Amino acid sequence: MKKIEAEEDASRAKYEIEIYLLRAGDWVLYHAGRVLARSPLAEIETTVSRGRLILAWWDDDRSESVRVTGWKHDSGKIALRVTRGLGGETTTLTLGHGGITDEAAGDRAPAALPERRRWYAQRLAGAFREQVPGITIRRITTGADRQHGVPGRYARLVLSRCGETILVLGAGEVESTATIDGMLTAGLIWLGEYNLRRRPGQRAGRLRLCLPPGRLLTTIERMALLDTAHYGGSLECYGFDEASCALTPIRPFTQTELLSAHPREIVWPLSPPELARLGGDWMRRIVALAPEVIEVAHRAGRDEISYSIHGIEFARQSLGDGRGEIRFGIAGEGDRTILDEIRFLKLSRLVGELIRRRHARADDHRHAWFRLRTEGWLESLLRRDIHALDPALDQRFVYSQVPAWQAEERSVIDLLSLRRESDGSGRLVVIEVKAAEDIQLPLQGLDYWLRVEQARARGEFAHRGLFAGARISARSPLLYLVAPRLRFHRSFTTVADCLHPEVEAWRFGINADWRGGVRVHEIERLGAGASRPTPSRLPGRDEER
Repeated sequence: MKKIEAEEDASRAKYEIEIYLLRAGDWVLYHAGRVLARSPLAEIETTVSRGRLILAWWDDDRSESVRVTGWKHDSGKIALRVTRGLGGETTTLTLGHGGITDEAAGDRAPAALPERRRWYAQRLAGAFREQVPGITIRRITTGADRQHGVPGRYARLVLSRCGETILVLGAGEVESTATIDGMLTAGLIWLGEYNLRRRPGQRAGRLRLCLPPGRLLTTIERMALLDTAHYGGSLECYGFDEASCALTPIRPFTQTELLSAHPREIVWPLSPPELARLGGDWMRRIVALAPEVIEVAHRAGRDEISYSIHGIEFARQSLGDGRGEIRFGIAGEGDRTILDEIRFLKLSRLVGELIRRRHARADDHRHAWFRLRTEGWLESLLRRDIHALDPALDQRFVYSQVPAWQAEERSVIDLLSLRRESDGSGRLVVIEVKAAEDIQLPLQGLDYWLRVEQARARGEFAHRGLFAGARISARSPLLYLVAPRLRFHRSFTTVADCLHPEVEAWRFGINADWRGGVRVHEIERLGAGASRPTPSRLPGRDEER
């Protein structure tokens, strides 16, 4: 064991530890058979201060730091002599690479995420083998199916029972919310590609999705609004507790149950008059700097007012504690500055520079301000000229994320408008916007469609004073999925064609150079069994031109 007695020793040990972590990629830190931290769930850091080497690690739940007094690199791991706690207790920690499993460290599950996924897949297969009579496991894999666009984050099992082929897709409890919620998309792609490449007698009759208990709701809501009959297989959902290996069938919602349920986690923003009142004189002065491009929005979940230009926020006004305080600056470029009379000139200069950089004919297209928040830029153009997308939409009513709801790791832009009907009413239109490929676009659009339909059925829009003066149609909303025509994911149609006929969805392919103005090049009806119409088949579009 090499002792650390001087700053030179500490720096050398720091270097060796950092090189080890870099080469190992995945790592696990453990002590006496108990895992203290593992990547990617935790972070680790070494620092040298006054000749001492400090090792710190943290995750979402806890953090800890120790002083390292000695180290030894041997047999693919590093032993660390450390002092811990107020009493200066001396003990030894071990830093191992991702190949060292938690089982070796005293836990049942592997430390590294790839190993843990393989461990999860084996437990899931064992649960089906033990709990479902007559099951044969034909194949187990956790690798990506790049040919068909199925990512490698999931366990994939091919089972047989009584002559029927069953596909199983599973995700463990350590996976992110985005991974869990993305599993249904991956499953639809797998089911579609699997069956389309096989003869009728060889096709899968079911796709079973296995998720951690307590993280099922988004998936079973979506399942009620999907139809996979054209792929020859049905959808099923199971809760799988990887600790006990318990498999529990989950009954999906019926459409009636789902559409009559109270919208979960709904957030309603302030009305424009109330927003203007709370924004006060500062709001009027800021907007007056460039009224043609500055947009103001209420961030309802955070009780703040946001000021933006083409999708980039440059100022934020608090409506909670410190009511009325405004901080300005671009995120990621240092701390924001508190606005006052002296600094208002600085704010106006920032606005002018942002307008110059955030322009279709800007000199430098590689500048960060030109490239950031492309969806926000496209959204702002549509909000100001929604007729560019569909002339039948009502320009008076174009809302952003109304109603909204709290969702992790969600990046797709939501717009809501009305489309004029022949009887004089306005049919709600949910618009999902994406400037780049996103495999989740159809089902994320479906999420927002569901929230809007639930709110429509309950009369929430009139109650909240939205669409004032308009009569909202009793028909369910339309769903428009919008992206540059060459930026739809290659599996977009595979997923979108599973949308239930109850959801009238359309794909809008726009021009690649949309920053200079949005033009629609392609319109296509989506959903289970949908025909492929020309743009003129969108009802009322030609008449409005």
